[in-house]
Amino acid sequence: MPYTDPYFRGFEPAFPDFWRVEEWKREFAEFSASKSAPNLMLLRIGNDHFGDFRRAIDGVNTVETQMADNDYALGEIVDAVAHSPFASDTEIVSVEDDSWDGIDHVDRNRSIALFAGPYVRQHALLSERYTTVNLVRTIEEILGIGPIGLNDALAAPMSDIFDPTIATWSYQAIIPPVLHSTKLPLPSAAHACIDFPKRSSEYWSGVMSGQDFSHSDRINKAFARALWHGLKDRELYPAQPVSGDDLRSNRQGLLSQVEATRAGKCKVHN
Repeated sequence: MPYTDPYFRGFEPAFPDFWRVEEWKREFAEFSASKSAPNLMLLRIGNDHFGDFRRAIDGVNTVETQMADNDYALGEIVDAVAHSPFASDTEIVSVEDDSWDGIDHVDRNRSIALFAGPYVRQHALLSERYTTVNLVRTIEEILGIGPIGLNDALAAPMSDIFDPTIATWSYQAIIPPVLHSTKLPLPSAAHACIDFPKRSSEYWSGVMSGQDFSHSDRINKAFARALWHGLKDRELYPAQPVSGDDLRSNRQGLLSQVEATRAGKCKVHN
């Protein structure tokens, strides 16, 4: 308890990560004012485990808005650090929890880790095989505390992530257009682009009615199929096992398709 913010709300998909980060920003502003912060800060913004659409507040009550809320919350954290007195000596490490057998992830053998801060290679995508233990070892090396056990002592730090020549960095959070369809008090923009969810909160509440959203990782296998059919309509559910195709070879083309689709359906709000 002496090291925990009692006002930082725990796991609850009905409560937007936007408000969790607002509380963290309040405390971080105090650190910035005193120019003194803990050497290690741990945050859990858990709404990549979306759900509980019926009880969700502020209109963040669909798959798209809850995922966008989680993404924007992470962006707000990076933005706050980038514009703080600690920007030159703070590394931000984000990992998308466990991959949990593919039910709520693409593949049980992989997950995503993101790094931001000074000395981080910029615009780089690395496919080196690392585990969470490698990530822990990396944090230990940055803090200079050394390993705490045999597993992390034998793990290599994620050194390929870093470039000692890149000392300066910046970041500005971008508001996902679909969040403008919610009631969150987002920063105003002159020409905000509004994207609307494909399905309603009532739809998702219905098709997910048999799921347990009281804690992370209590969903069942019907979750993935309900998610797929809600977003993909009549497109066939992927055959198992997954193909294993290397999507890096056409990465820019795939991203361009996503951007073109987004631009075609986005409405501008003045």
